[in-house]
Amino acid sequence: MDTREWVSILSVVGPIVGGLATLGLVIGGLVRHFSRKLSKAEVRARRAEKEREEAASQAKEAKLLAERARQEREQAERDRVELLTQLDRLTSAAKKNHEVATHNFQVCKKAKERVELLQKAVKQYQAQIDVVAKQDGRVWLAPHLAKPPEFMPLVKRHSRRPVIISVFNLKGGVGKTTLTATSAATSRVASRNRSSCSTLITSVR
Repeated sequence: MDTREWVSILSVVGPIVGGLATLGLVIGGLVRHFSRKLSKAEVRARRAEKEREEAASQAKEAKLLAERARQEREQAERDRVELLTQLDRLTSAAKKNHEVATHNFQVCKKAKERVELLQKAVKQYQAQIDVVAKQDGRVWLAPHLAKPPEFMPLVKRHSRRPVIISVFNLKGGVGKTTLTATSAATSRVASRNRSSCSTLITSVR
């Protein structure tokens, strides 16, 4: 081939080669561009996966915390019920103790009043004994009471204490012992019938 043919071929192939080179450059640029895009997408994908895993871990921890909170709430409710039960039990015990204390206080108050009455009676009896001791056995010389105690029949007595009947006379040989023994025997026989016993005592006095 002569020079003209080569020049014509080169004139045709040159632009094609230049176009191919330009196309290669464009394709290389696109490849690099999409490679960078792909790398960024992979980075974002890994970051999103990591964030998803962290979110899943946090969700799991939140679930565990919620379960623990539920258990603690149930335990707190059981403790509250138990405390209310103990409070009711203690309140009932305190009420009973208060009632017992009130009863004991009333008993102690009555016992104190009874002791005071007994102490007063002891003082009176002691005074009477002192008076009798000063009389040197001559009790008949003692002055009579200005107001003797009122007589109380047996049928009006409400106390369950035994009745004491004294047979008294300063002179001997008048039948005190006989009367006492007879009255005791008759009272023993008639003790099965309270009305007859009261009648007997009434006739004796």
